[in-house]
Amino acid sequence: NLLGFALEAGRALVIALNKWDGMTPGERDFVKIELERRLFFVDFADIHFISAMHGTGVGNLYQSVQNSFKSAVTRWPTSRLTQILEDAVSEHAPPMVGSRRIKLRYAH
Repeated sequence: NLLGFALEAGRALVIALNKWDGMTPGERDFVKIELERRLFFVDFADIHFISAMHGTGVGNLYQSVQNSFKSAVTRWPTSRLTQILEDAVSEHAPPMVGSRRIKLRYAH
């Protein structure tokens, strides 16, 4: 599916649901619950409920696309990534392999 392709390619992601204005409040609640249930693994993606015909919700959509793009093209220095890795390892030690613990040294 399209969502899987975007994730596998490591692309930025913004989700927009159109025809939102044509739904009853009950249908809207159902769709929100289903989205949370089915798309739990993309909790980093902004979700927008829009009406292309009336233009509602579209203004915020453009801002999310810009933010996602900016986040996707941000470069982090190796030293900062290594520091994040060290912080994570200090909170949750890697598993033991035999009698030794795996050592994670660099992130890039």
